[in-house]
Amino acid sequence: MLHTDPAAYFTARAATSEDIYQRPESREELLRLQEKVAELMDGHAVLEVGCGTGYWTRQLAEVAASVTAVDNNSAVLALARATSSEDGIEWVEGDACDLPVSDEYSACFGAFWWSHLPREQHTGWLNGLQKKLGKDTLLVLIDSTYVEGRSTPIAHTDAQGNTYQIRTLAGERYDVLKNFPTDSALRKRFAAHAREIRVVRLEHFWMLSCRLK
Repeated sequence: MLHTDPAAYFTARAATSEDIYQRPESREELLRLQEKVAELMDGHAVLEVGCGTGYWTRQLAEVAASVTAVDNNSAVLALARATSSEDGIEWVEGDACDLPVSDEYSACFGAFWWSHLPREQHTGWLNGLQKKLGKDTLLVLIDSTYVEGRSTPIAHTDAQGNTYQIRTLAGERYDVLKNFPTDSALRKRFAAHAREIRVVRLEHFWMLSCRLK
């Protein structure tokens, strides 16, 4: 059986989702990203979308004035709460594509979330972020670079250009949406919504930072 429900995959993966951060081949790059994120988020009131099990939430809490961590998966969020003891974190079960209007945040952060957002929802999410968080809000996204021979192969592409991988967990197979945008595609996508767009491309990861228009 091939599971196609994203929630089922992320629930099944919750207990091992942070294993990606232990891979020796990408450890040096990860440390570089962590330092950069700490620098960018220092002192901000941060809204984190797709917080998952809280790996980045815990790091944000060390430097940010406050962190509101949002995820729509109750099982994953429960694990994040149970494994995080840092002060200054508010955990919220909610949809990153249906955020409340608020001027209390000065930065928005998302790690390994953008690649799972369908391409046809990109513009709507960015429009909503501009409206709800306001001009000049700092936005930082981190995600995966496709590495030939290491990344799970692309199994198929849908009519909107989204790519999918077949991933196996505990003998169960999952059809997982996972996009790998190029630098030029990222710049083009964000150009109408943001300024000061910067993309850092590493072998295993990429990071985009910008200010909302």
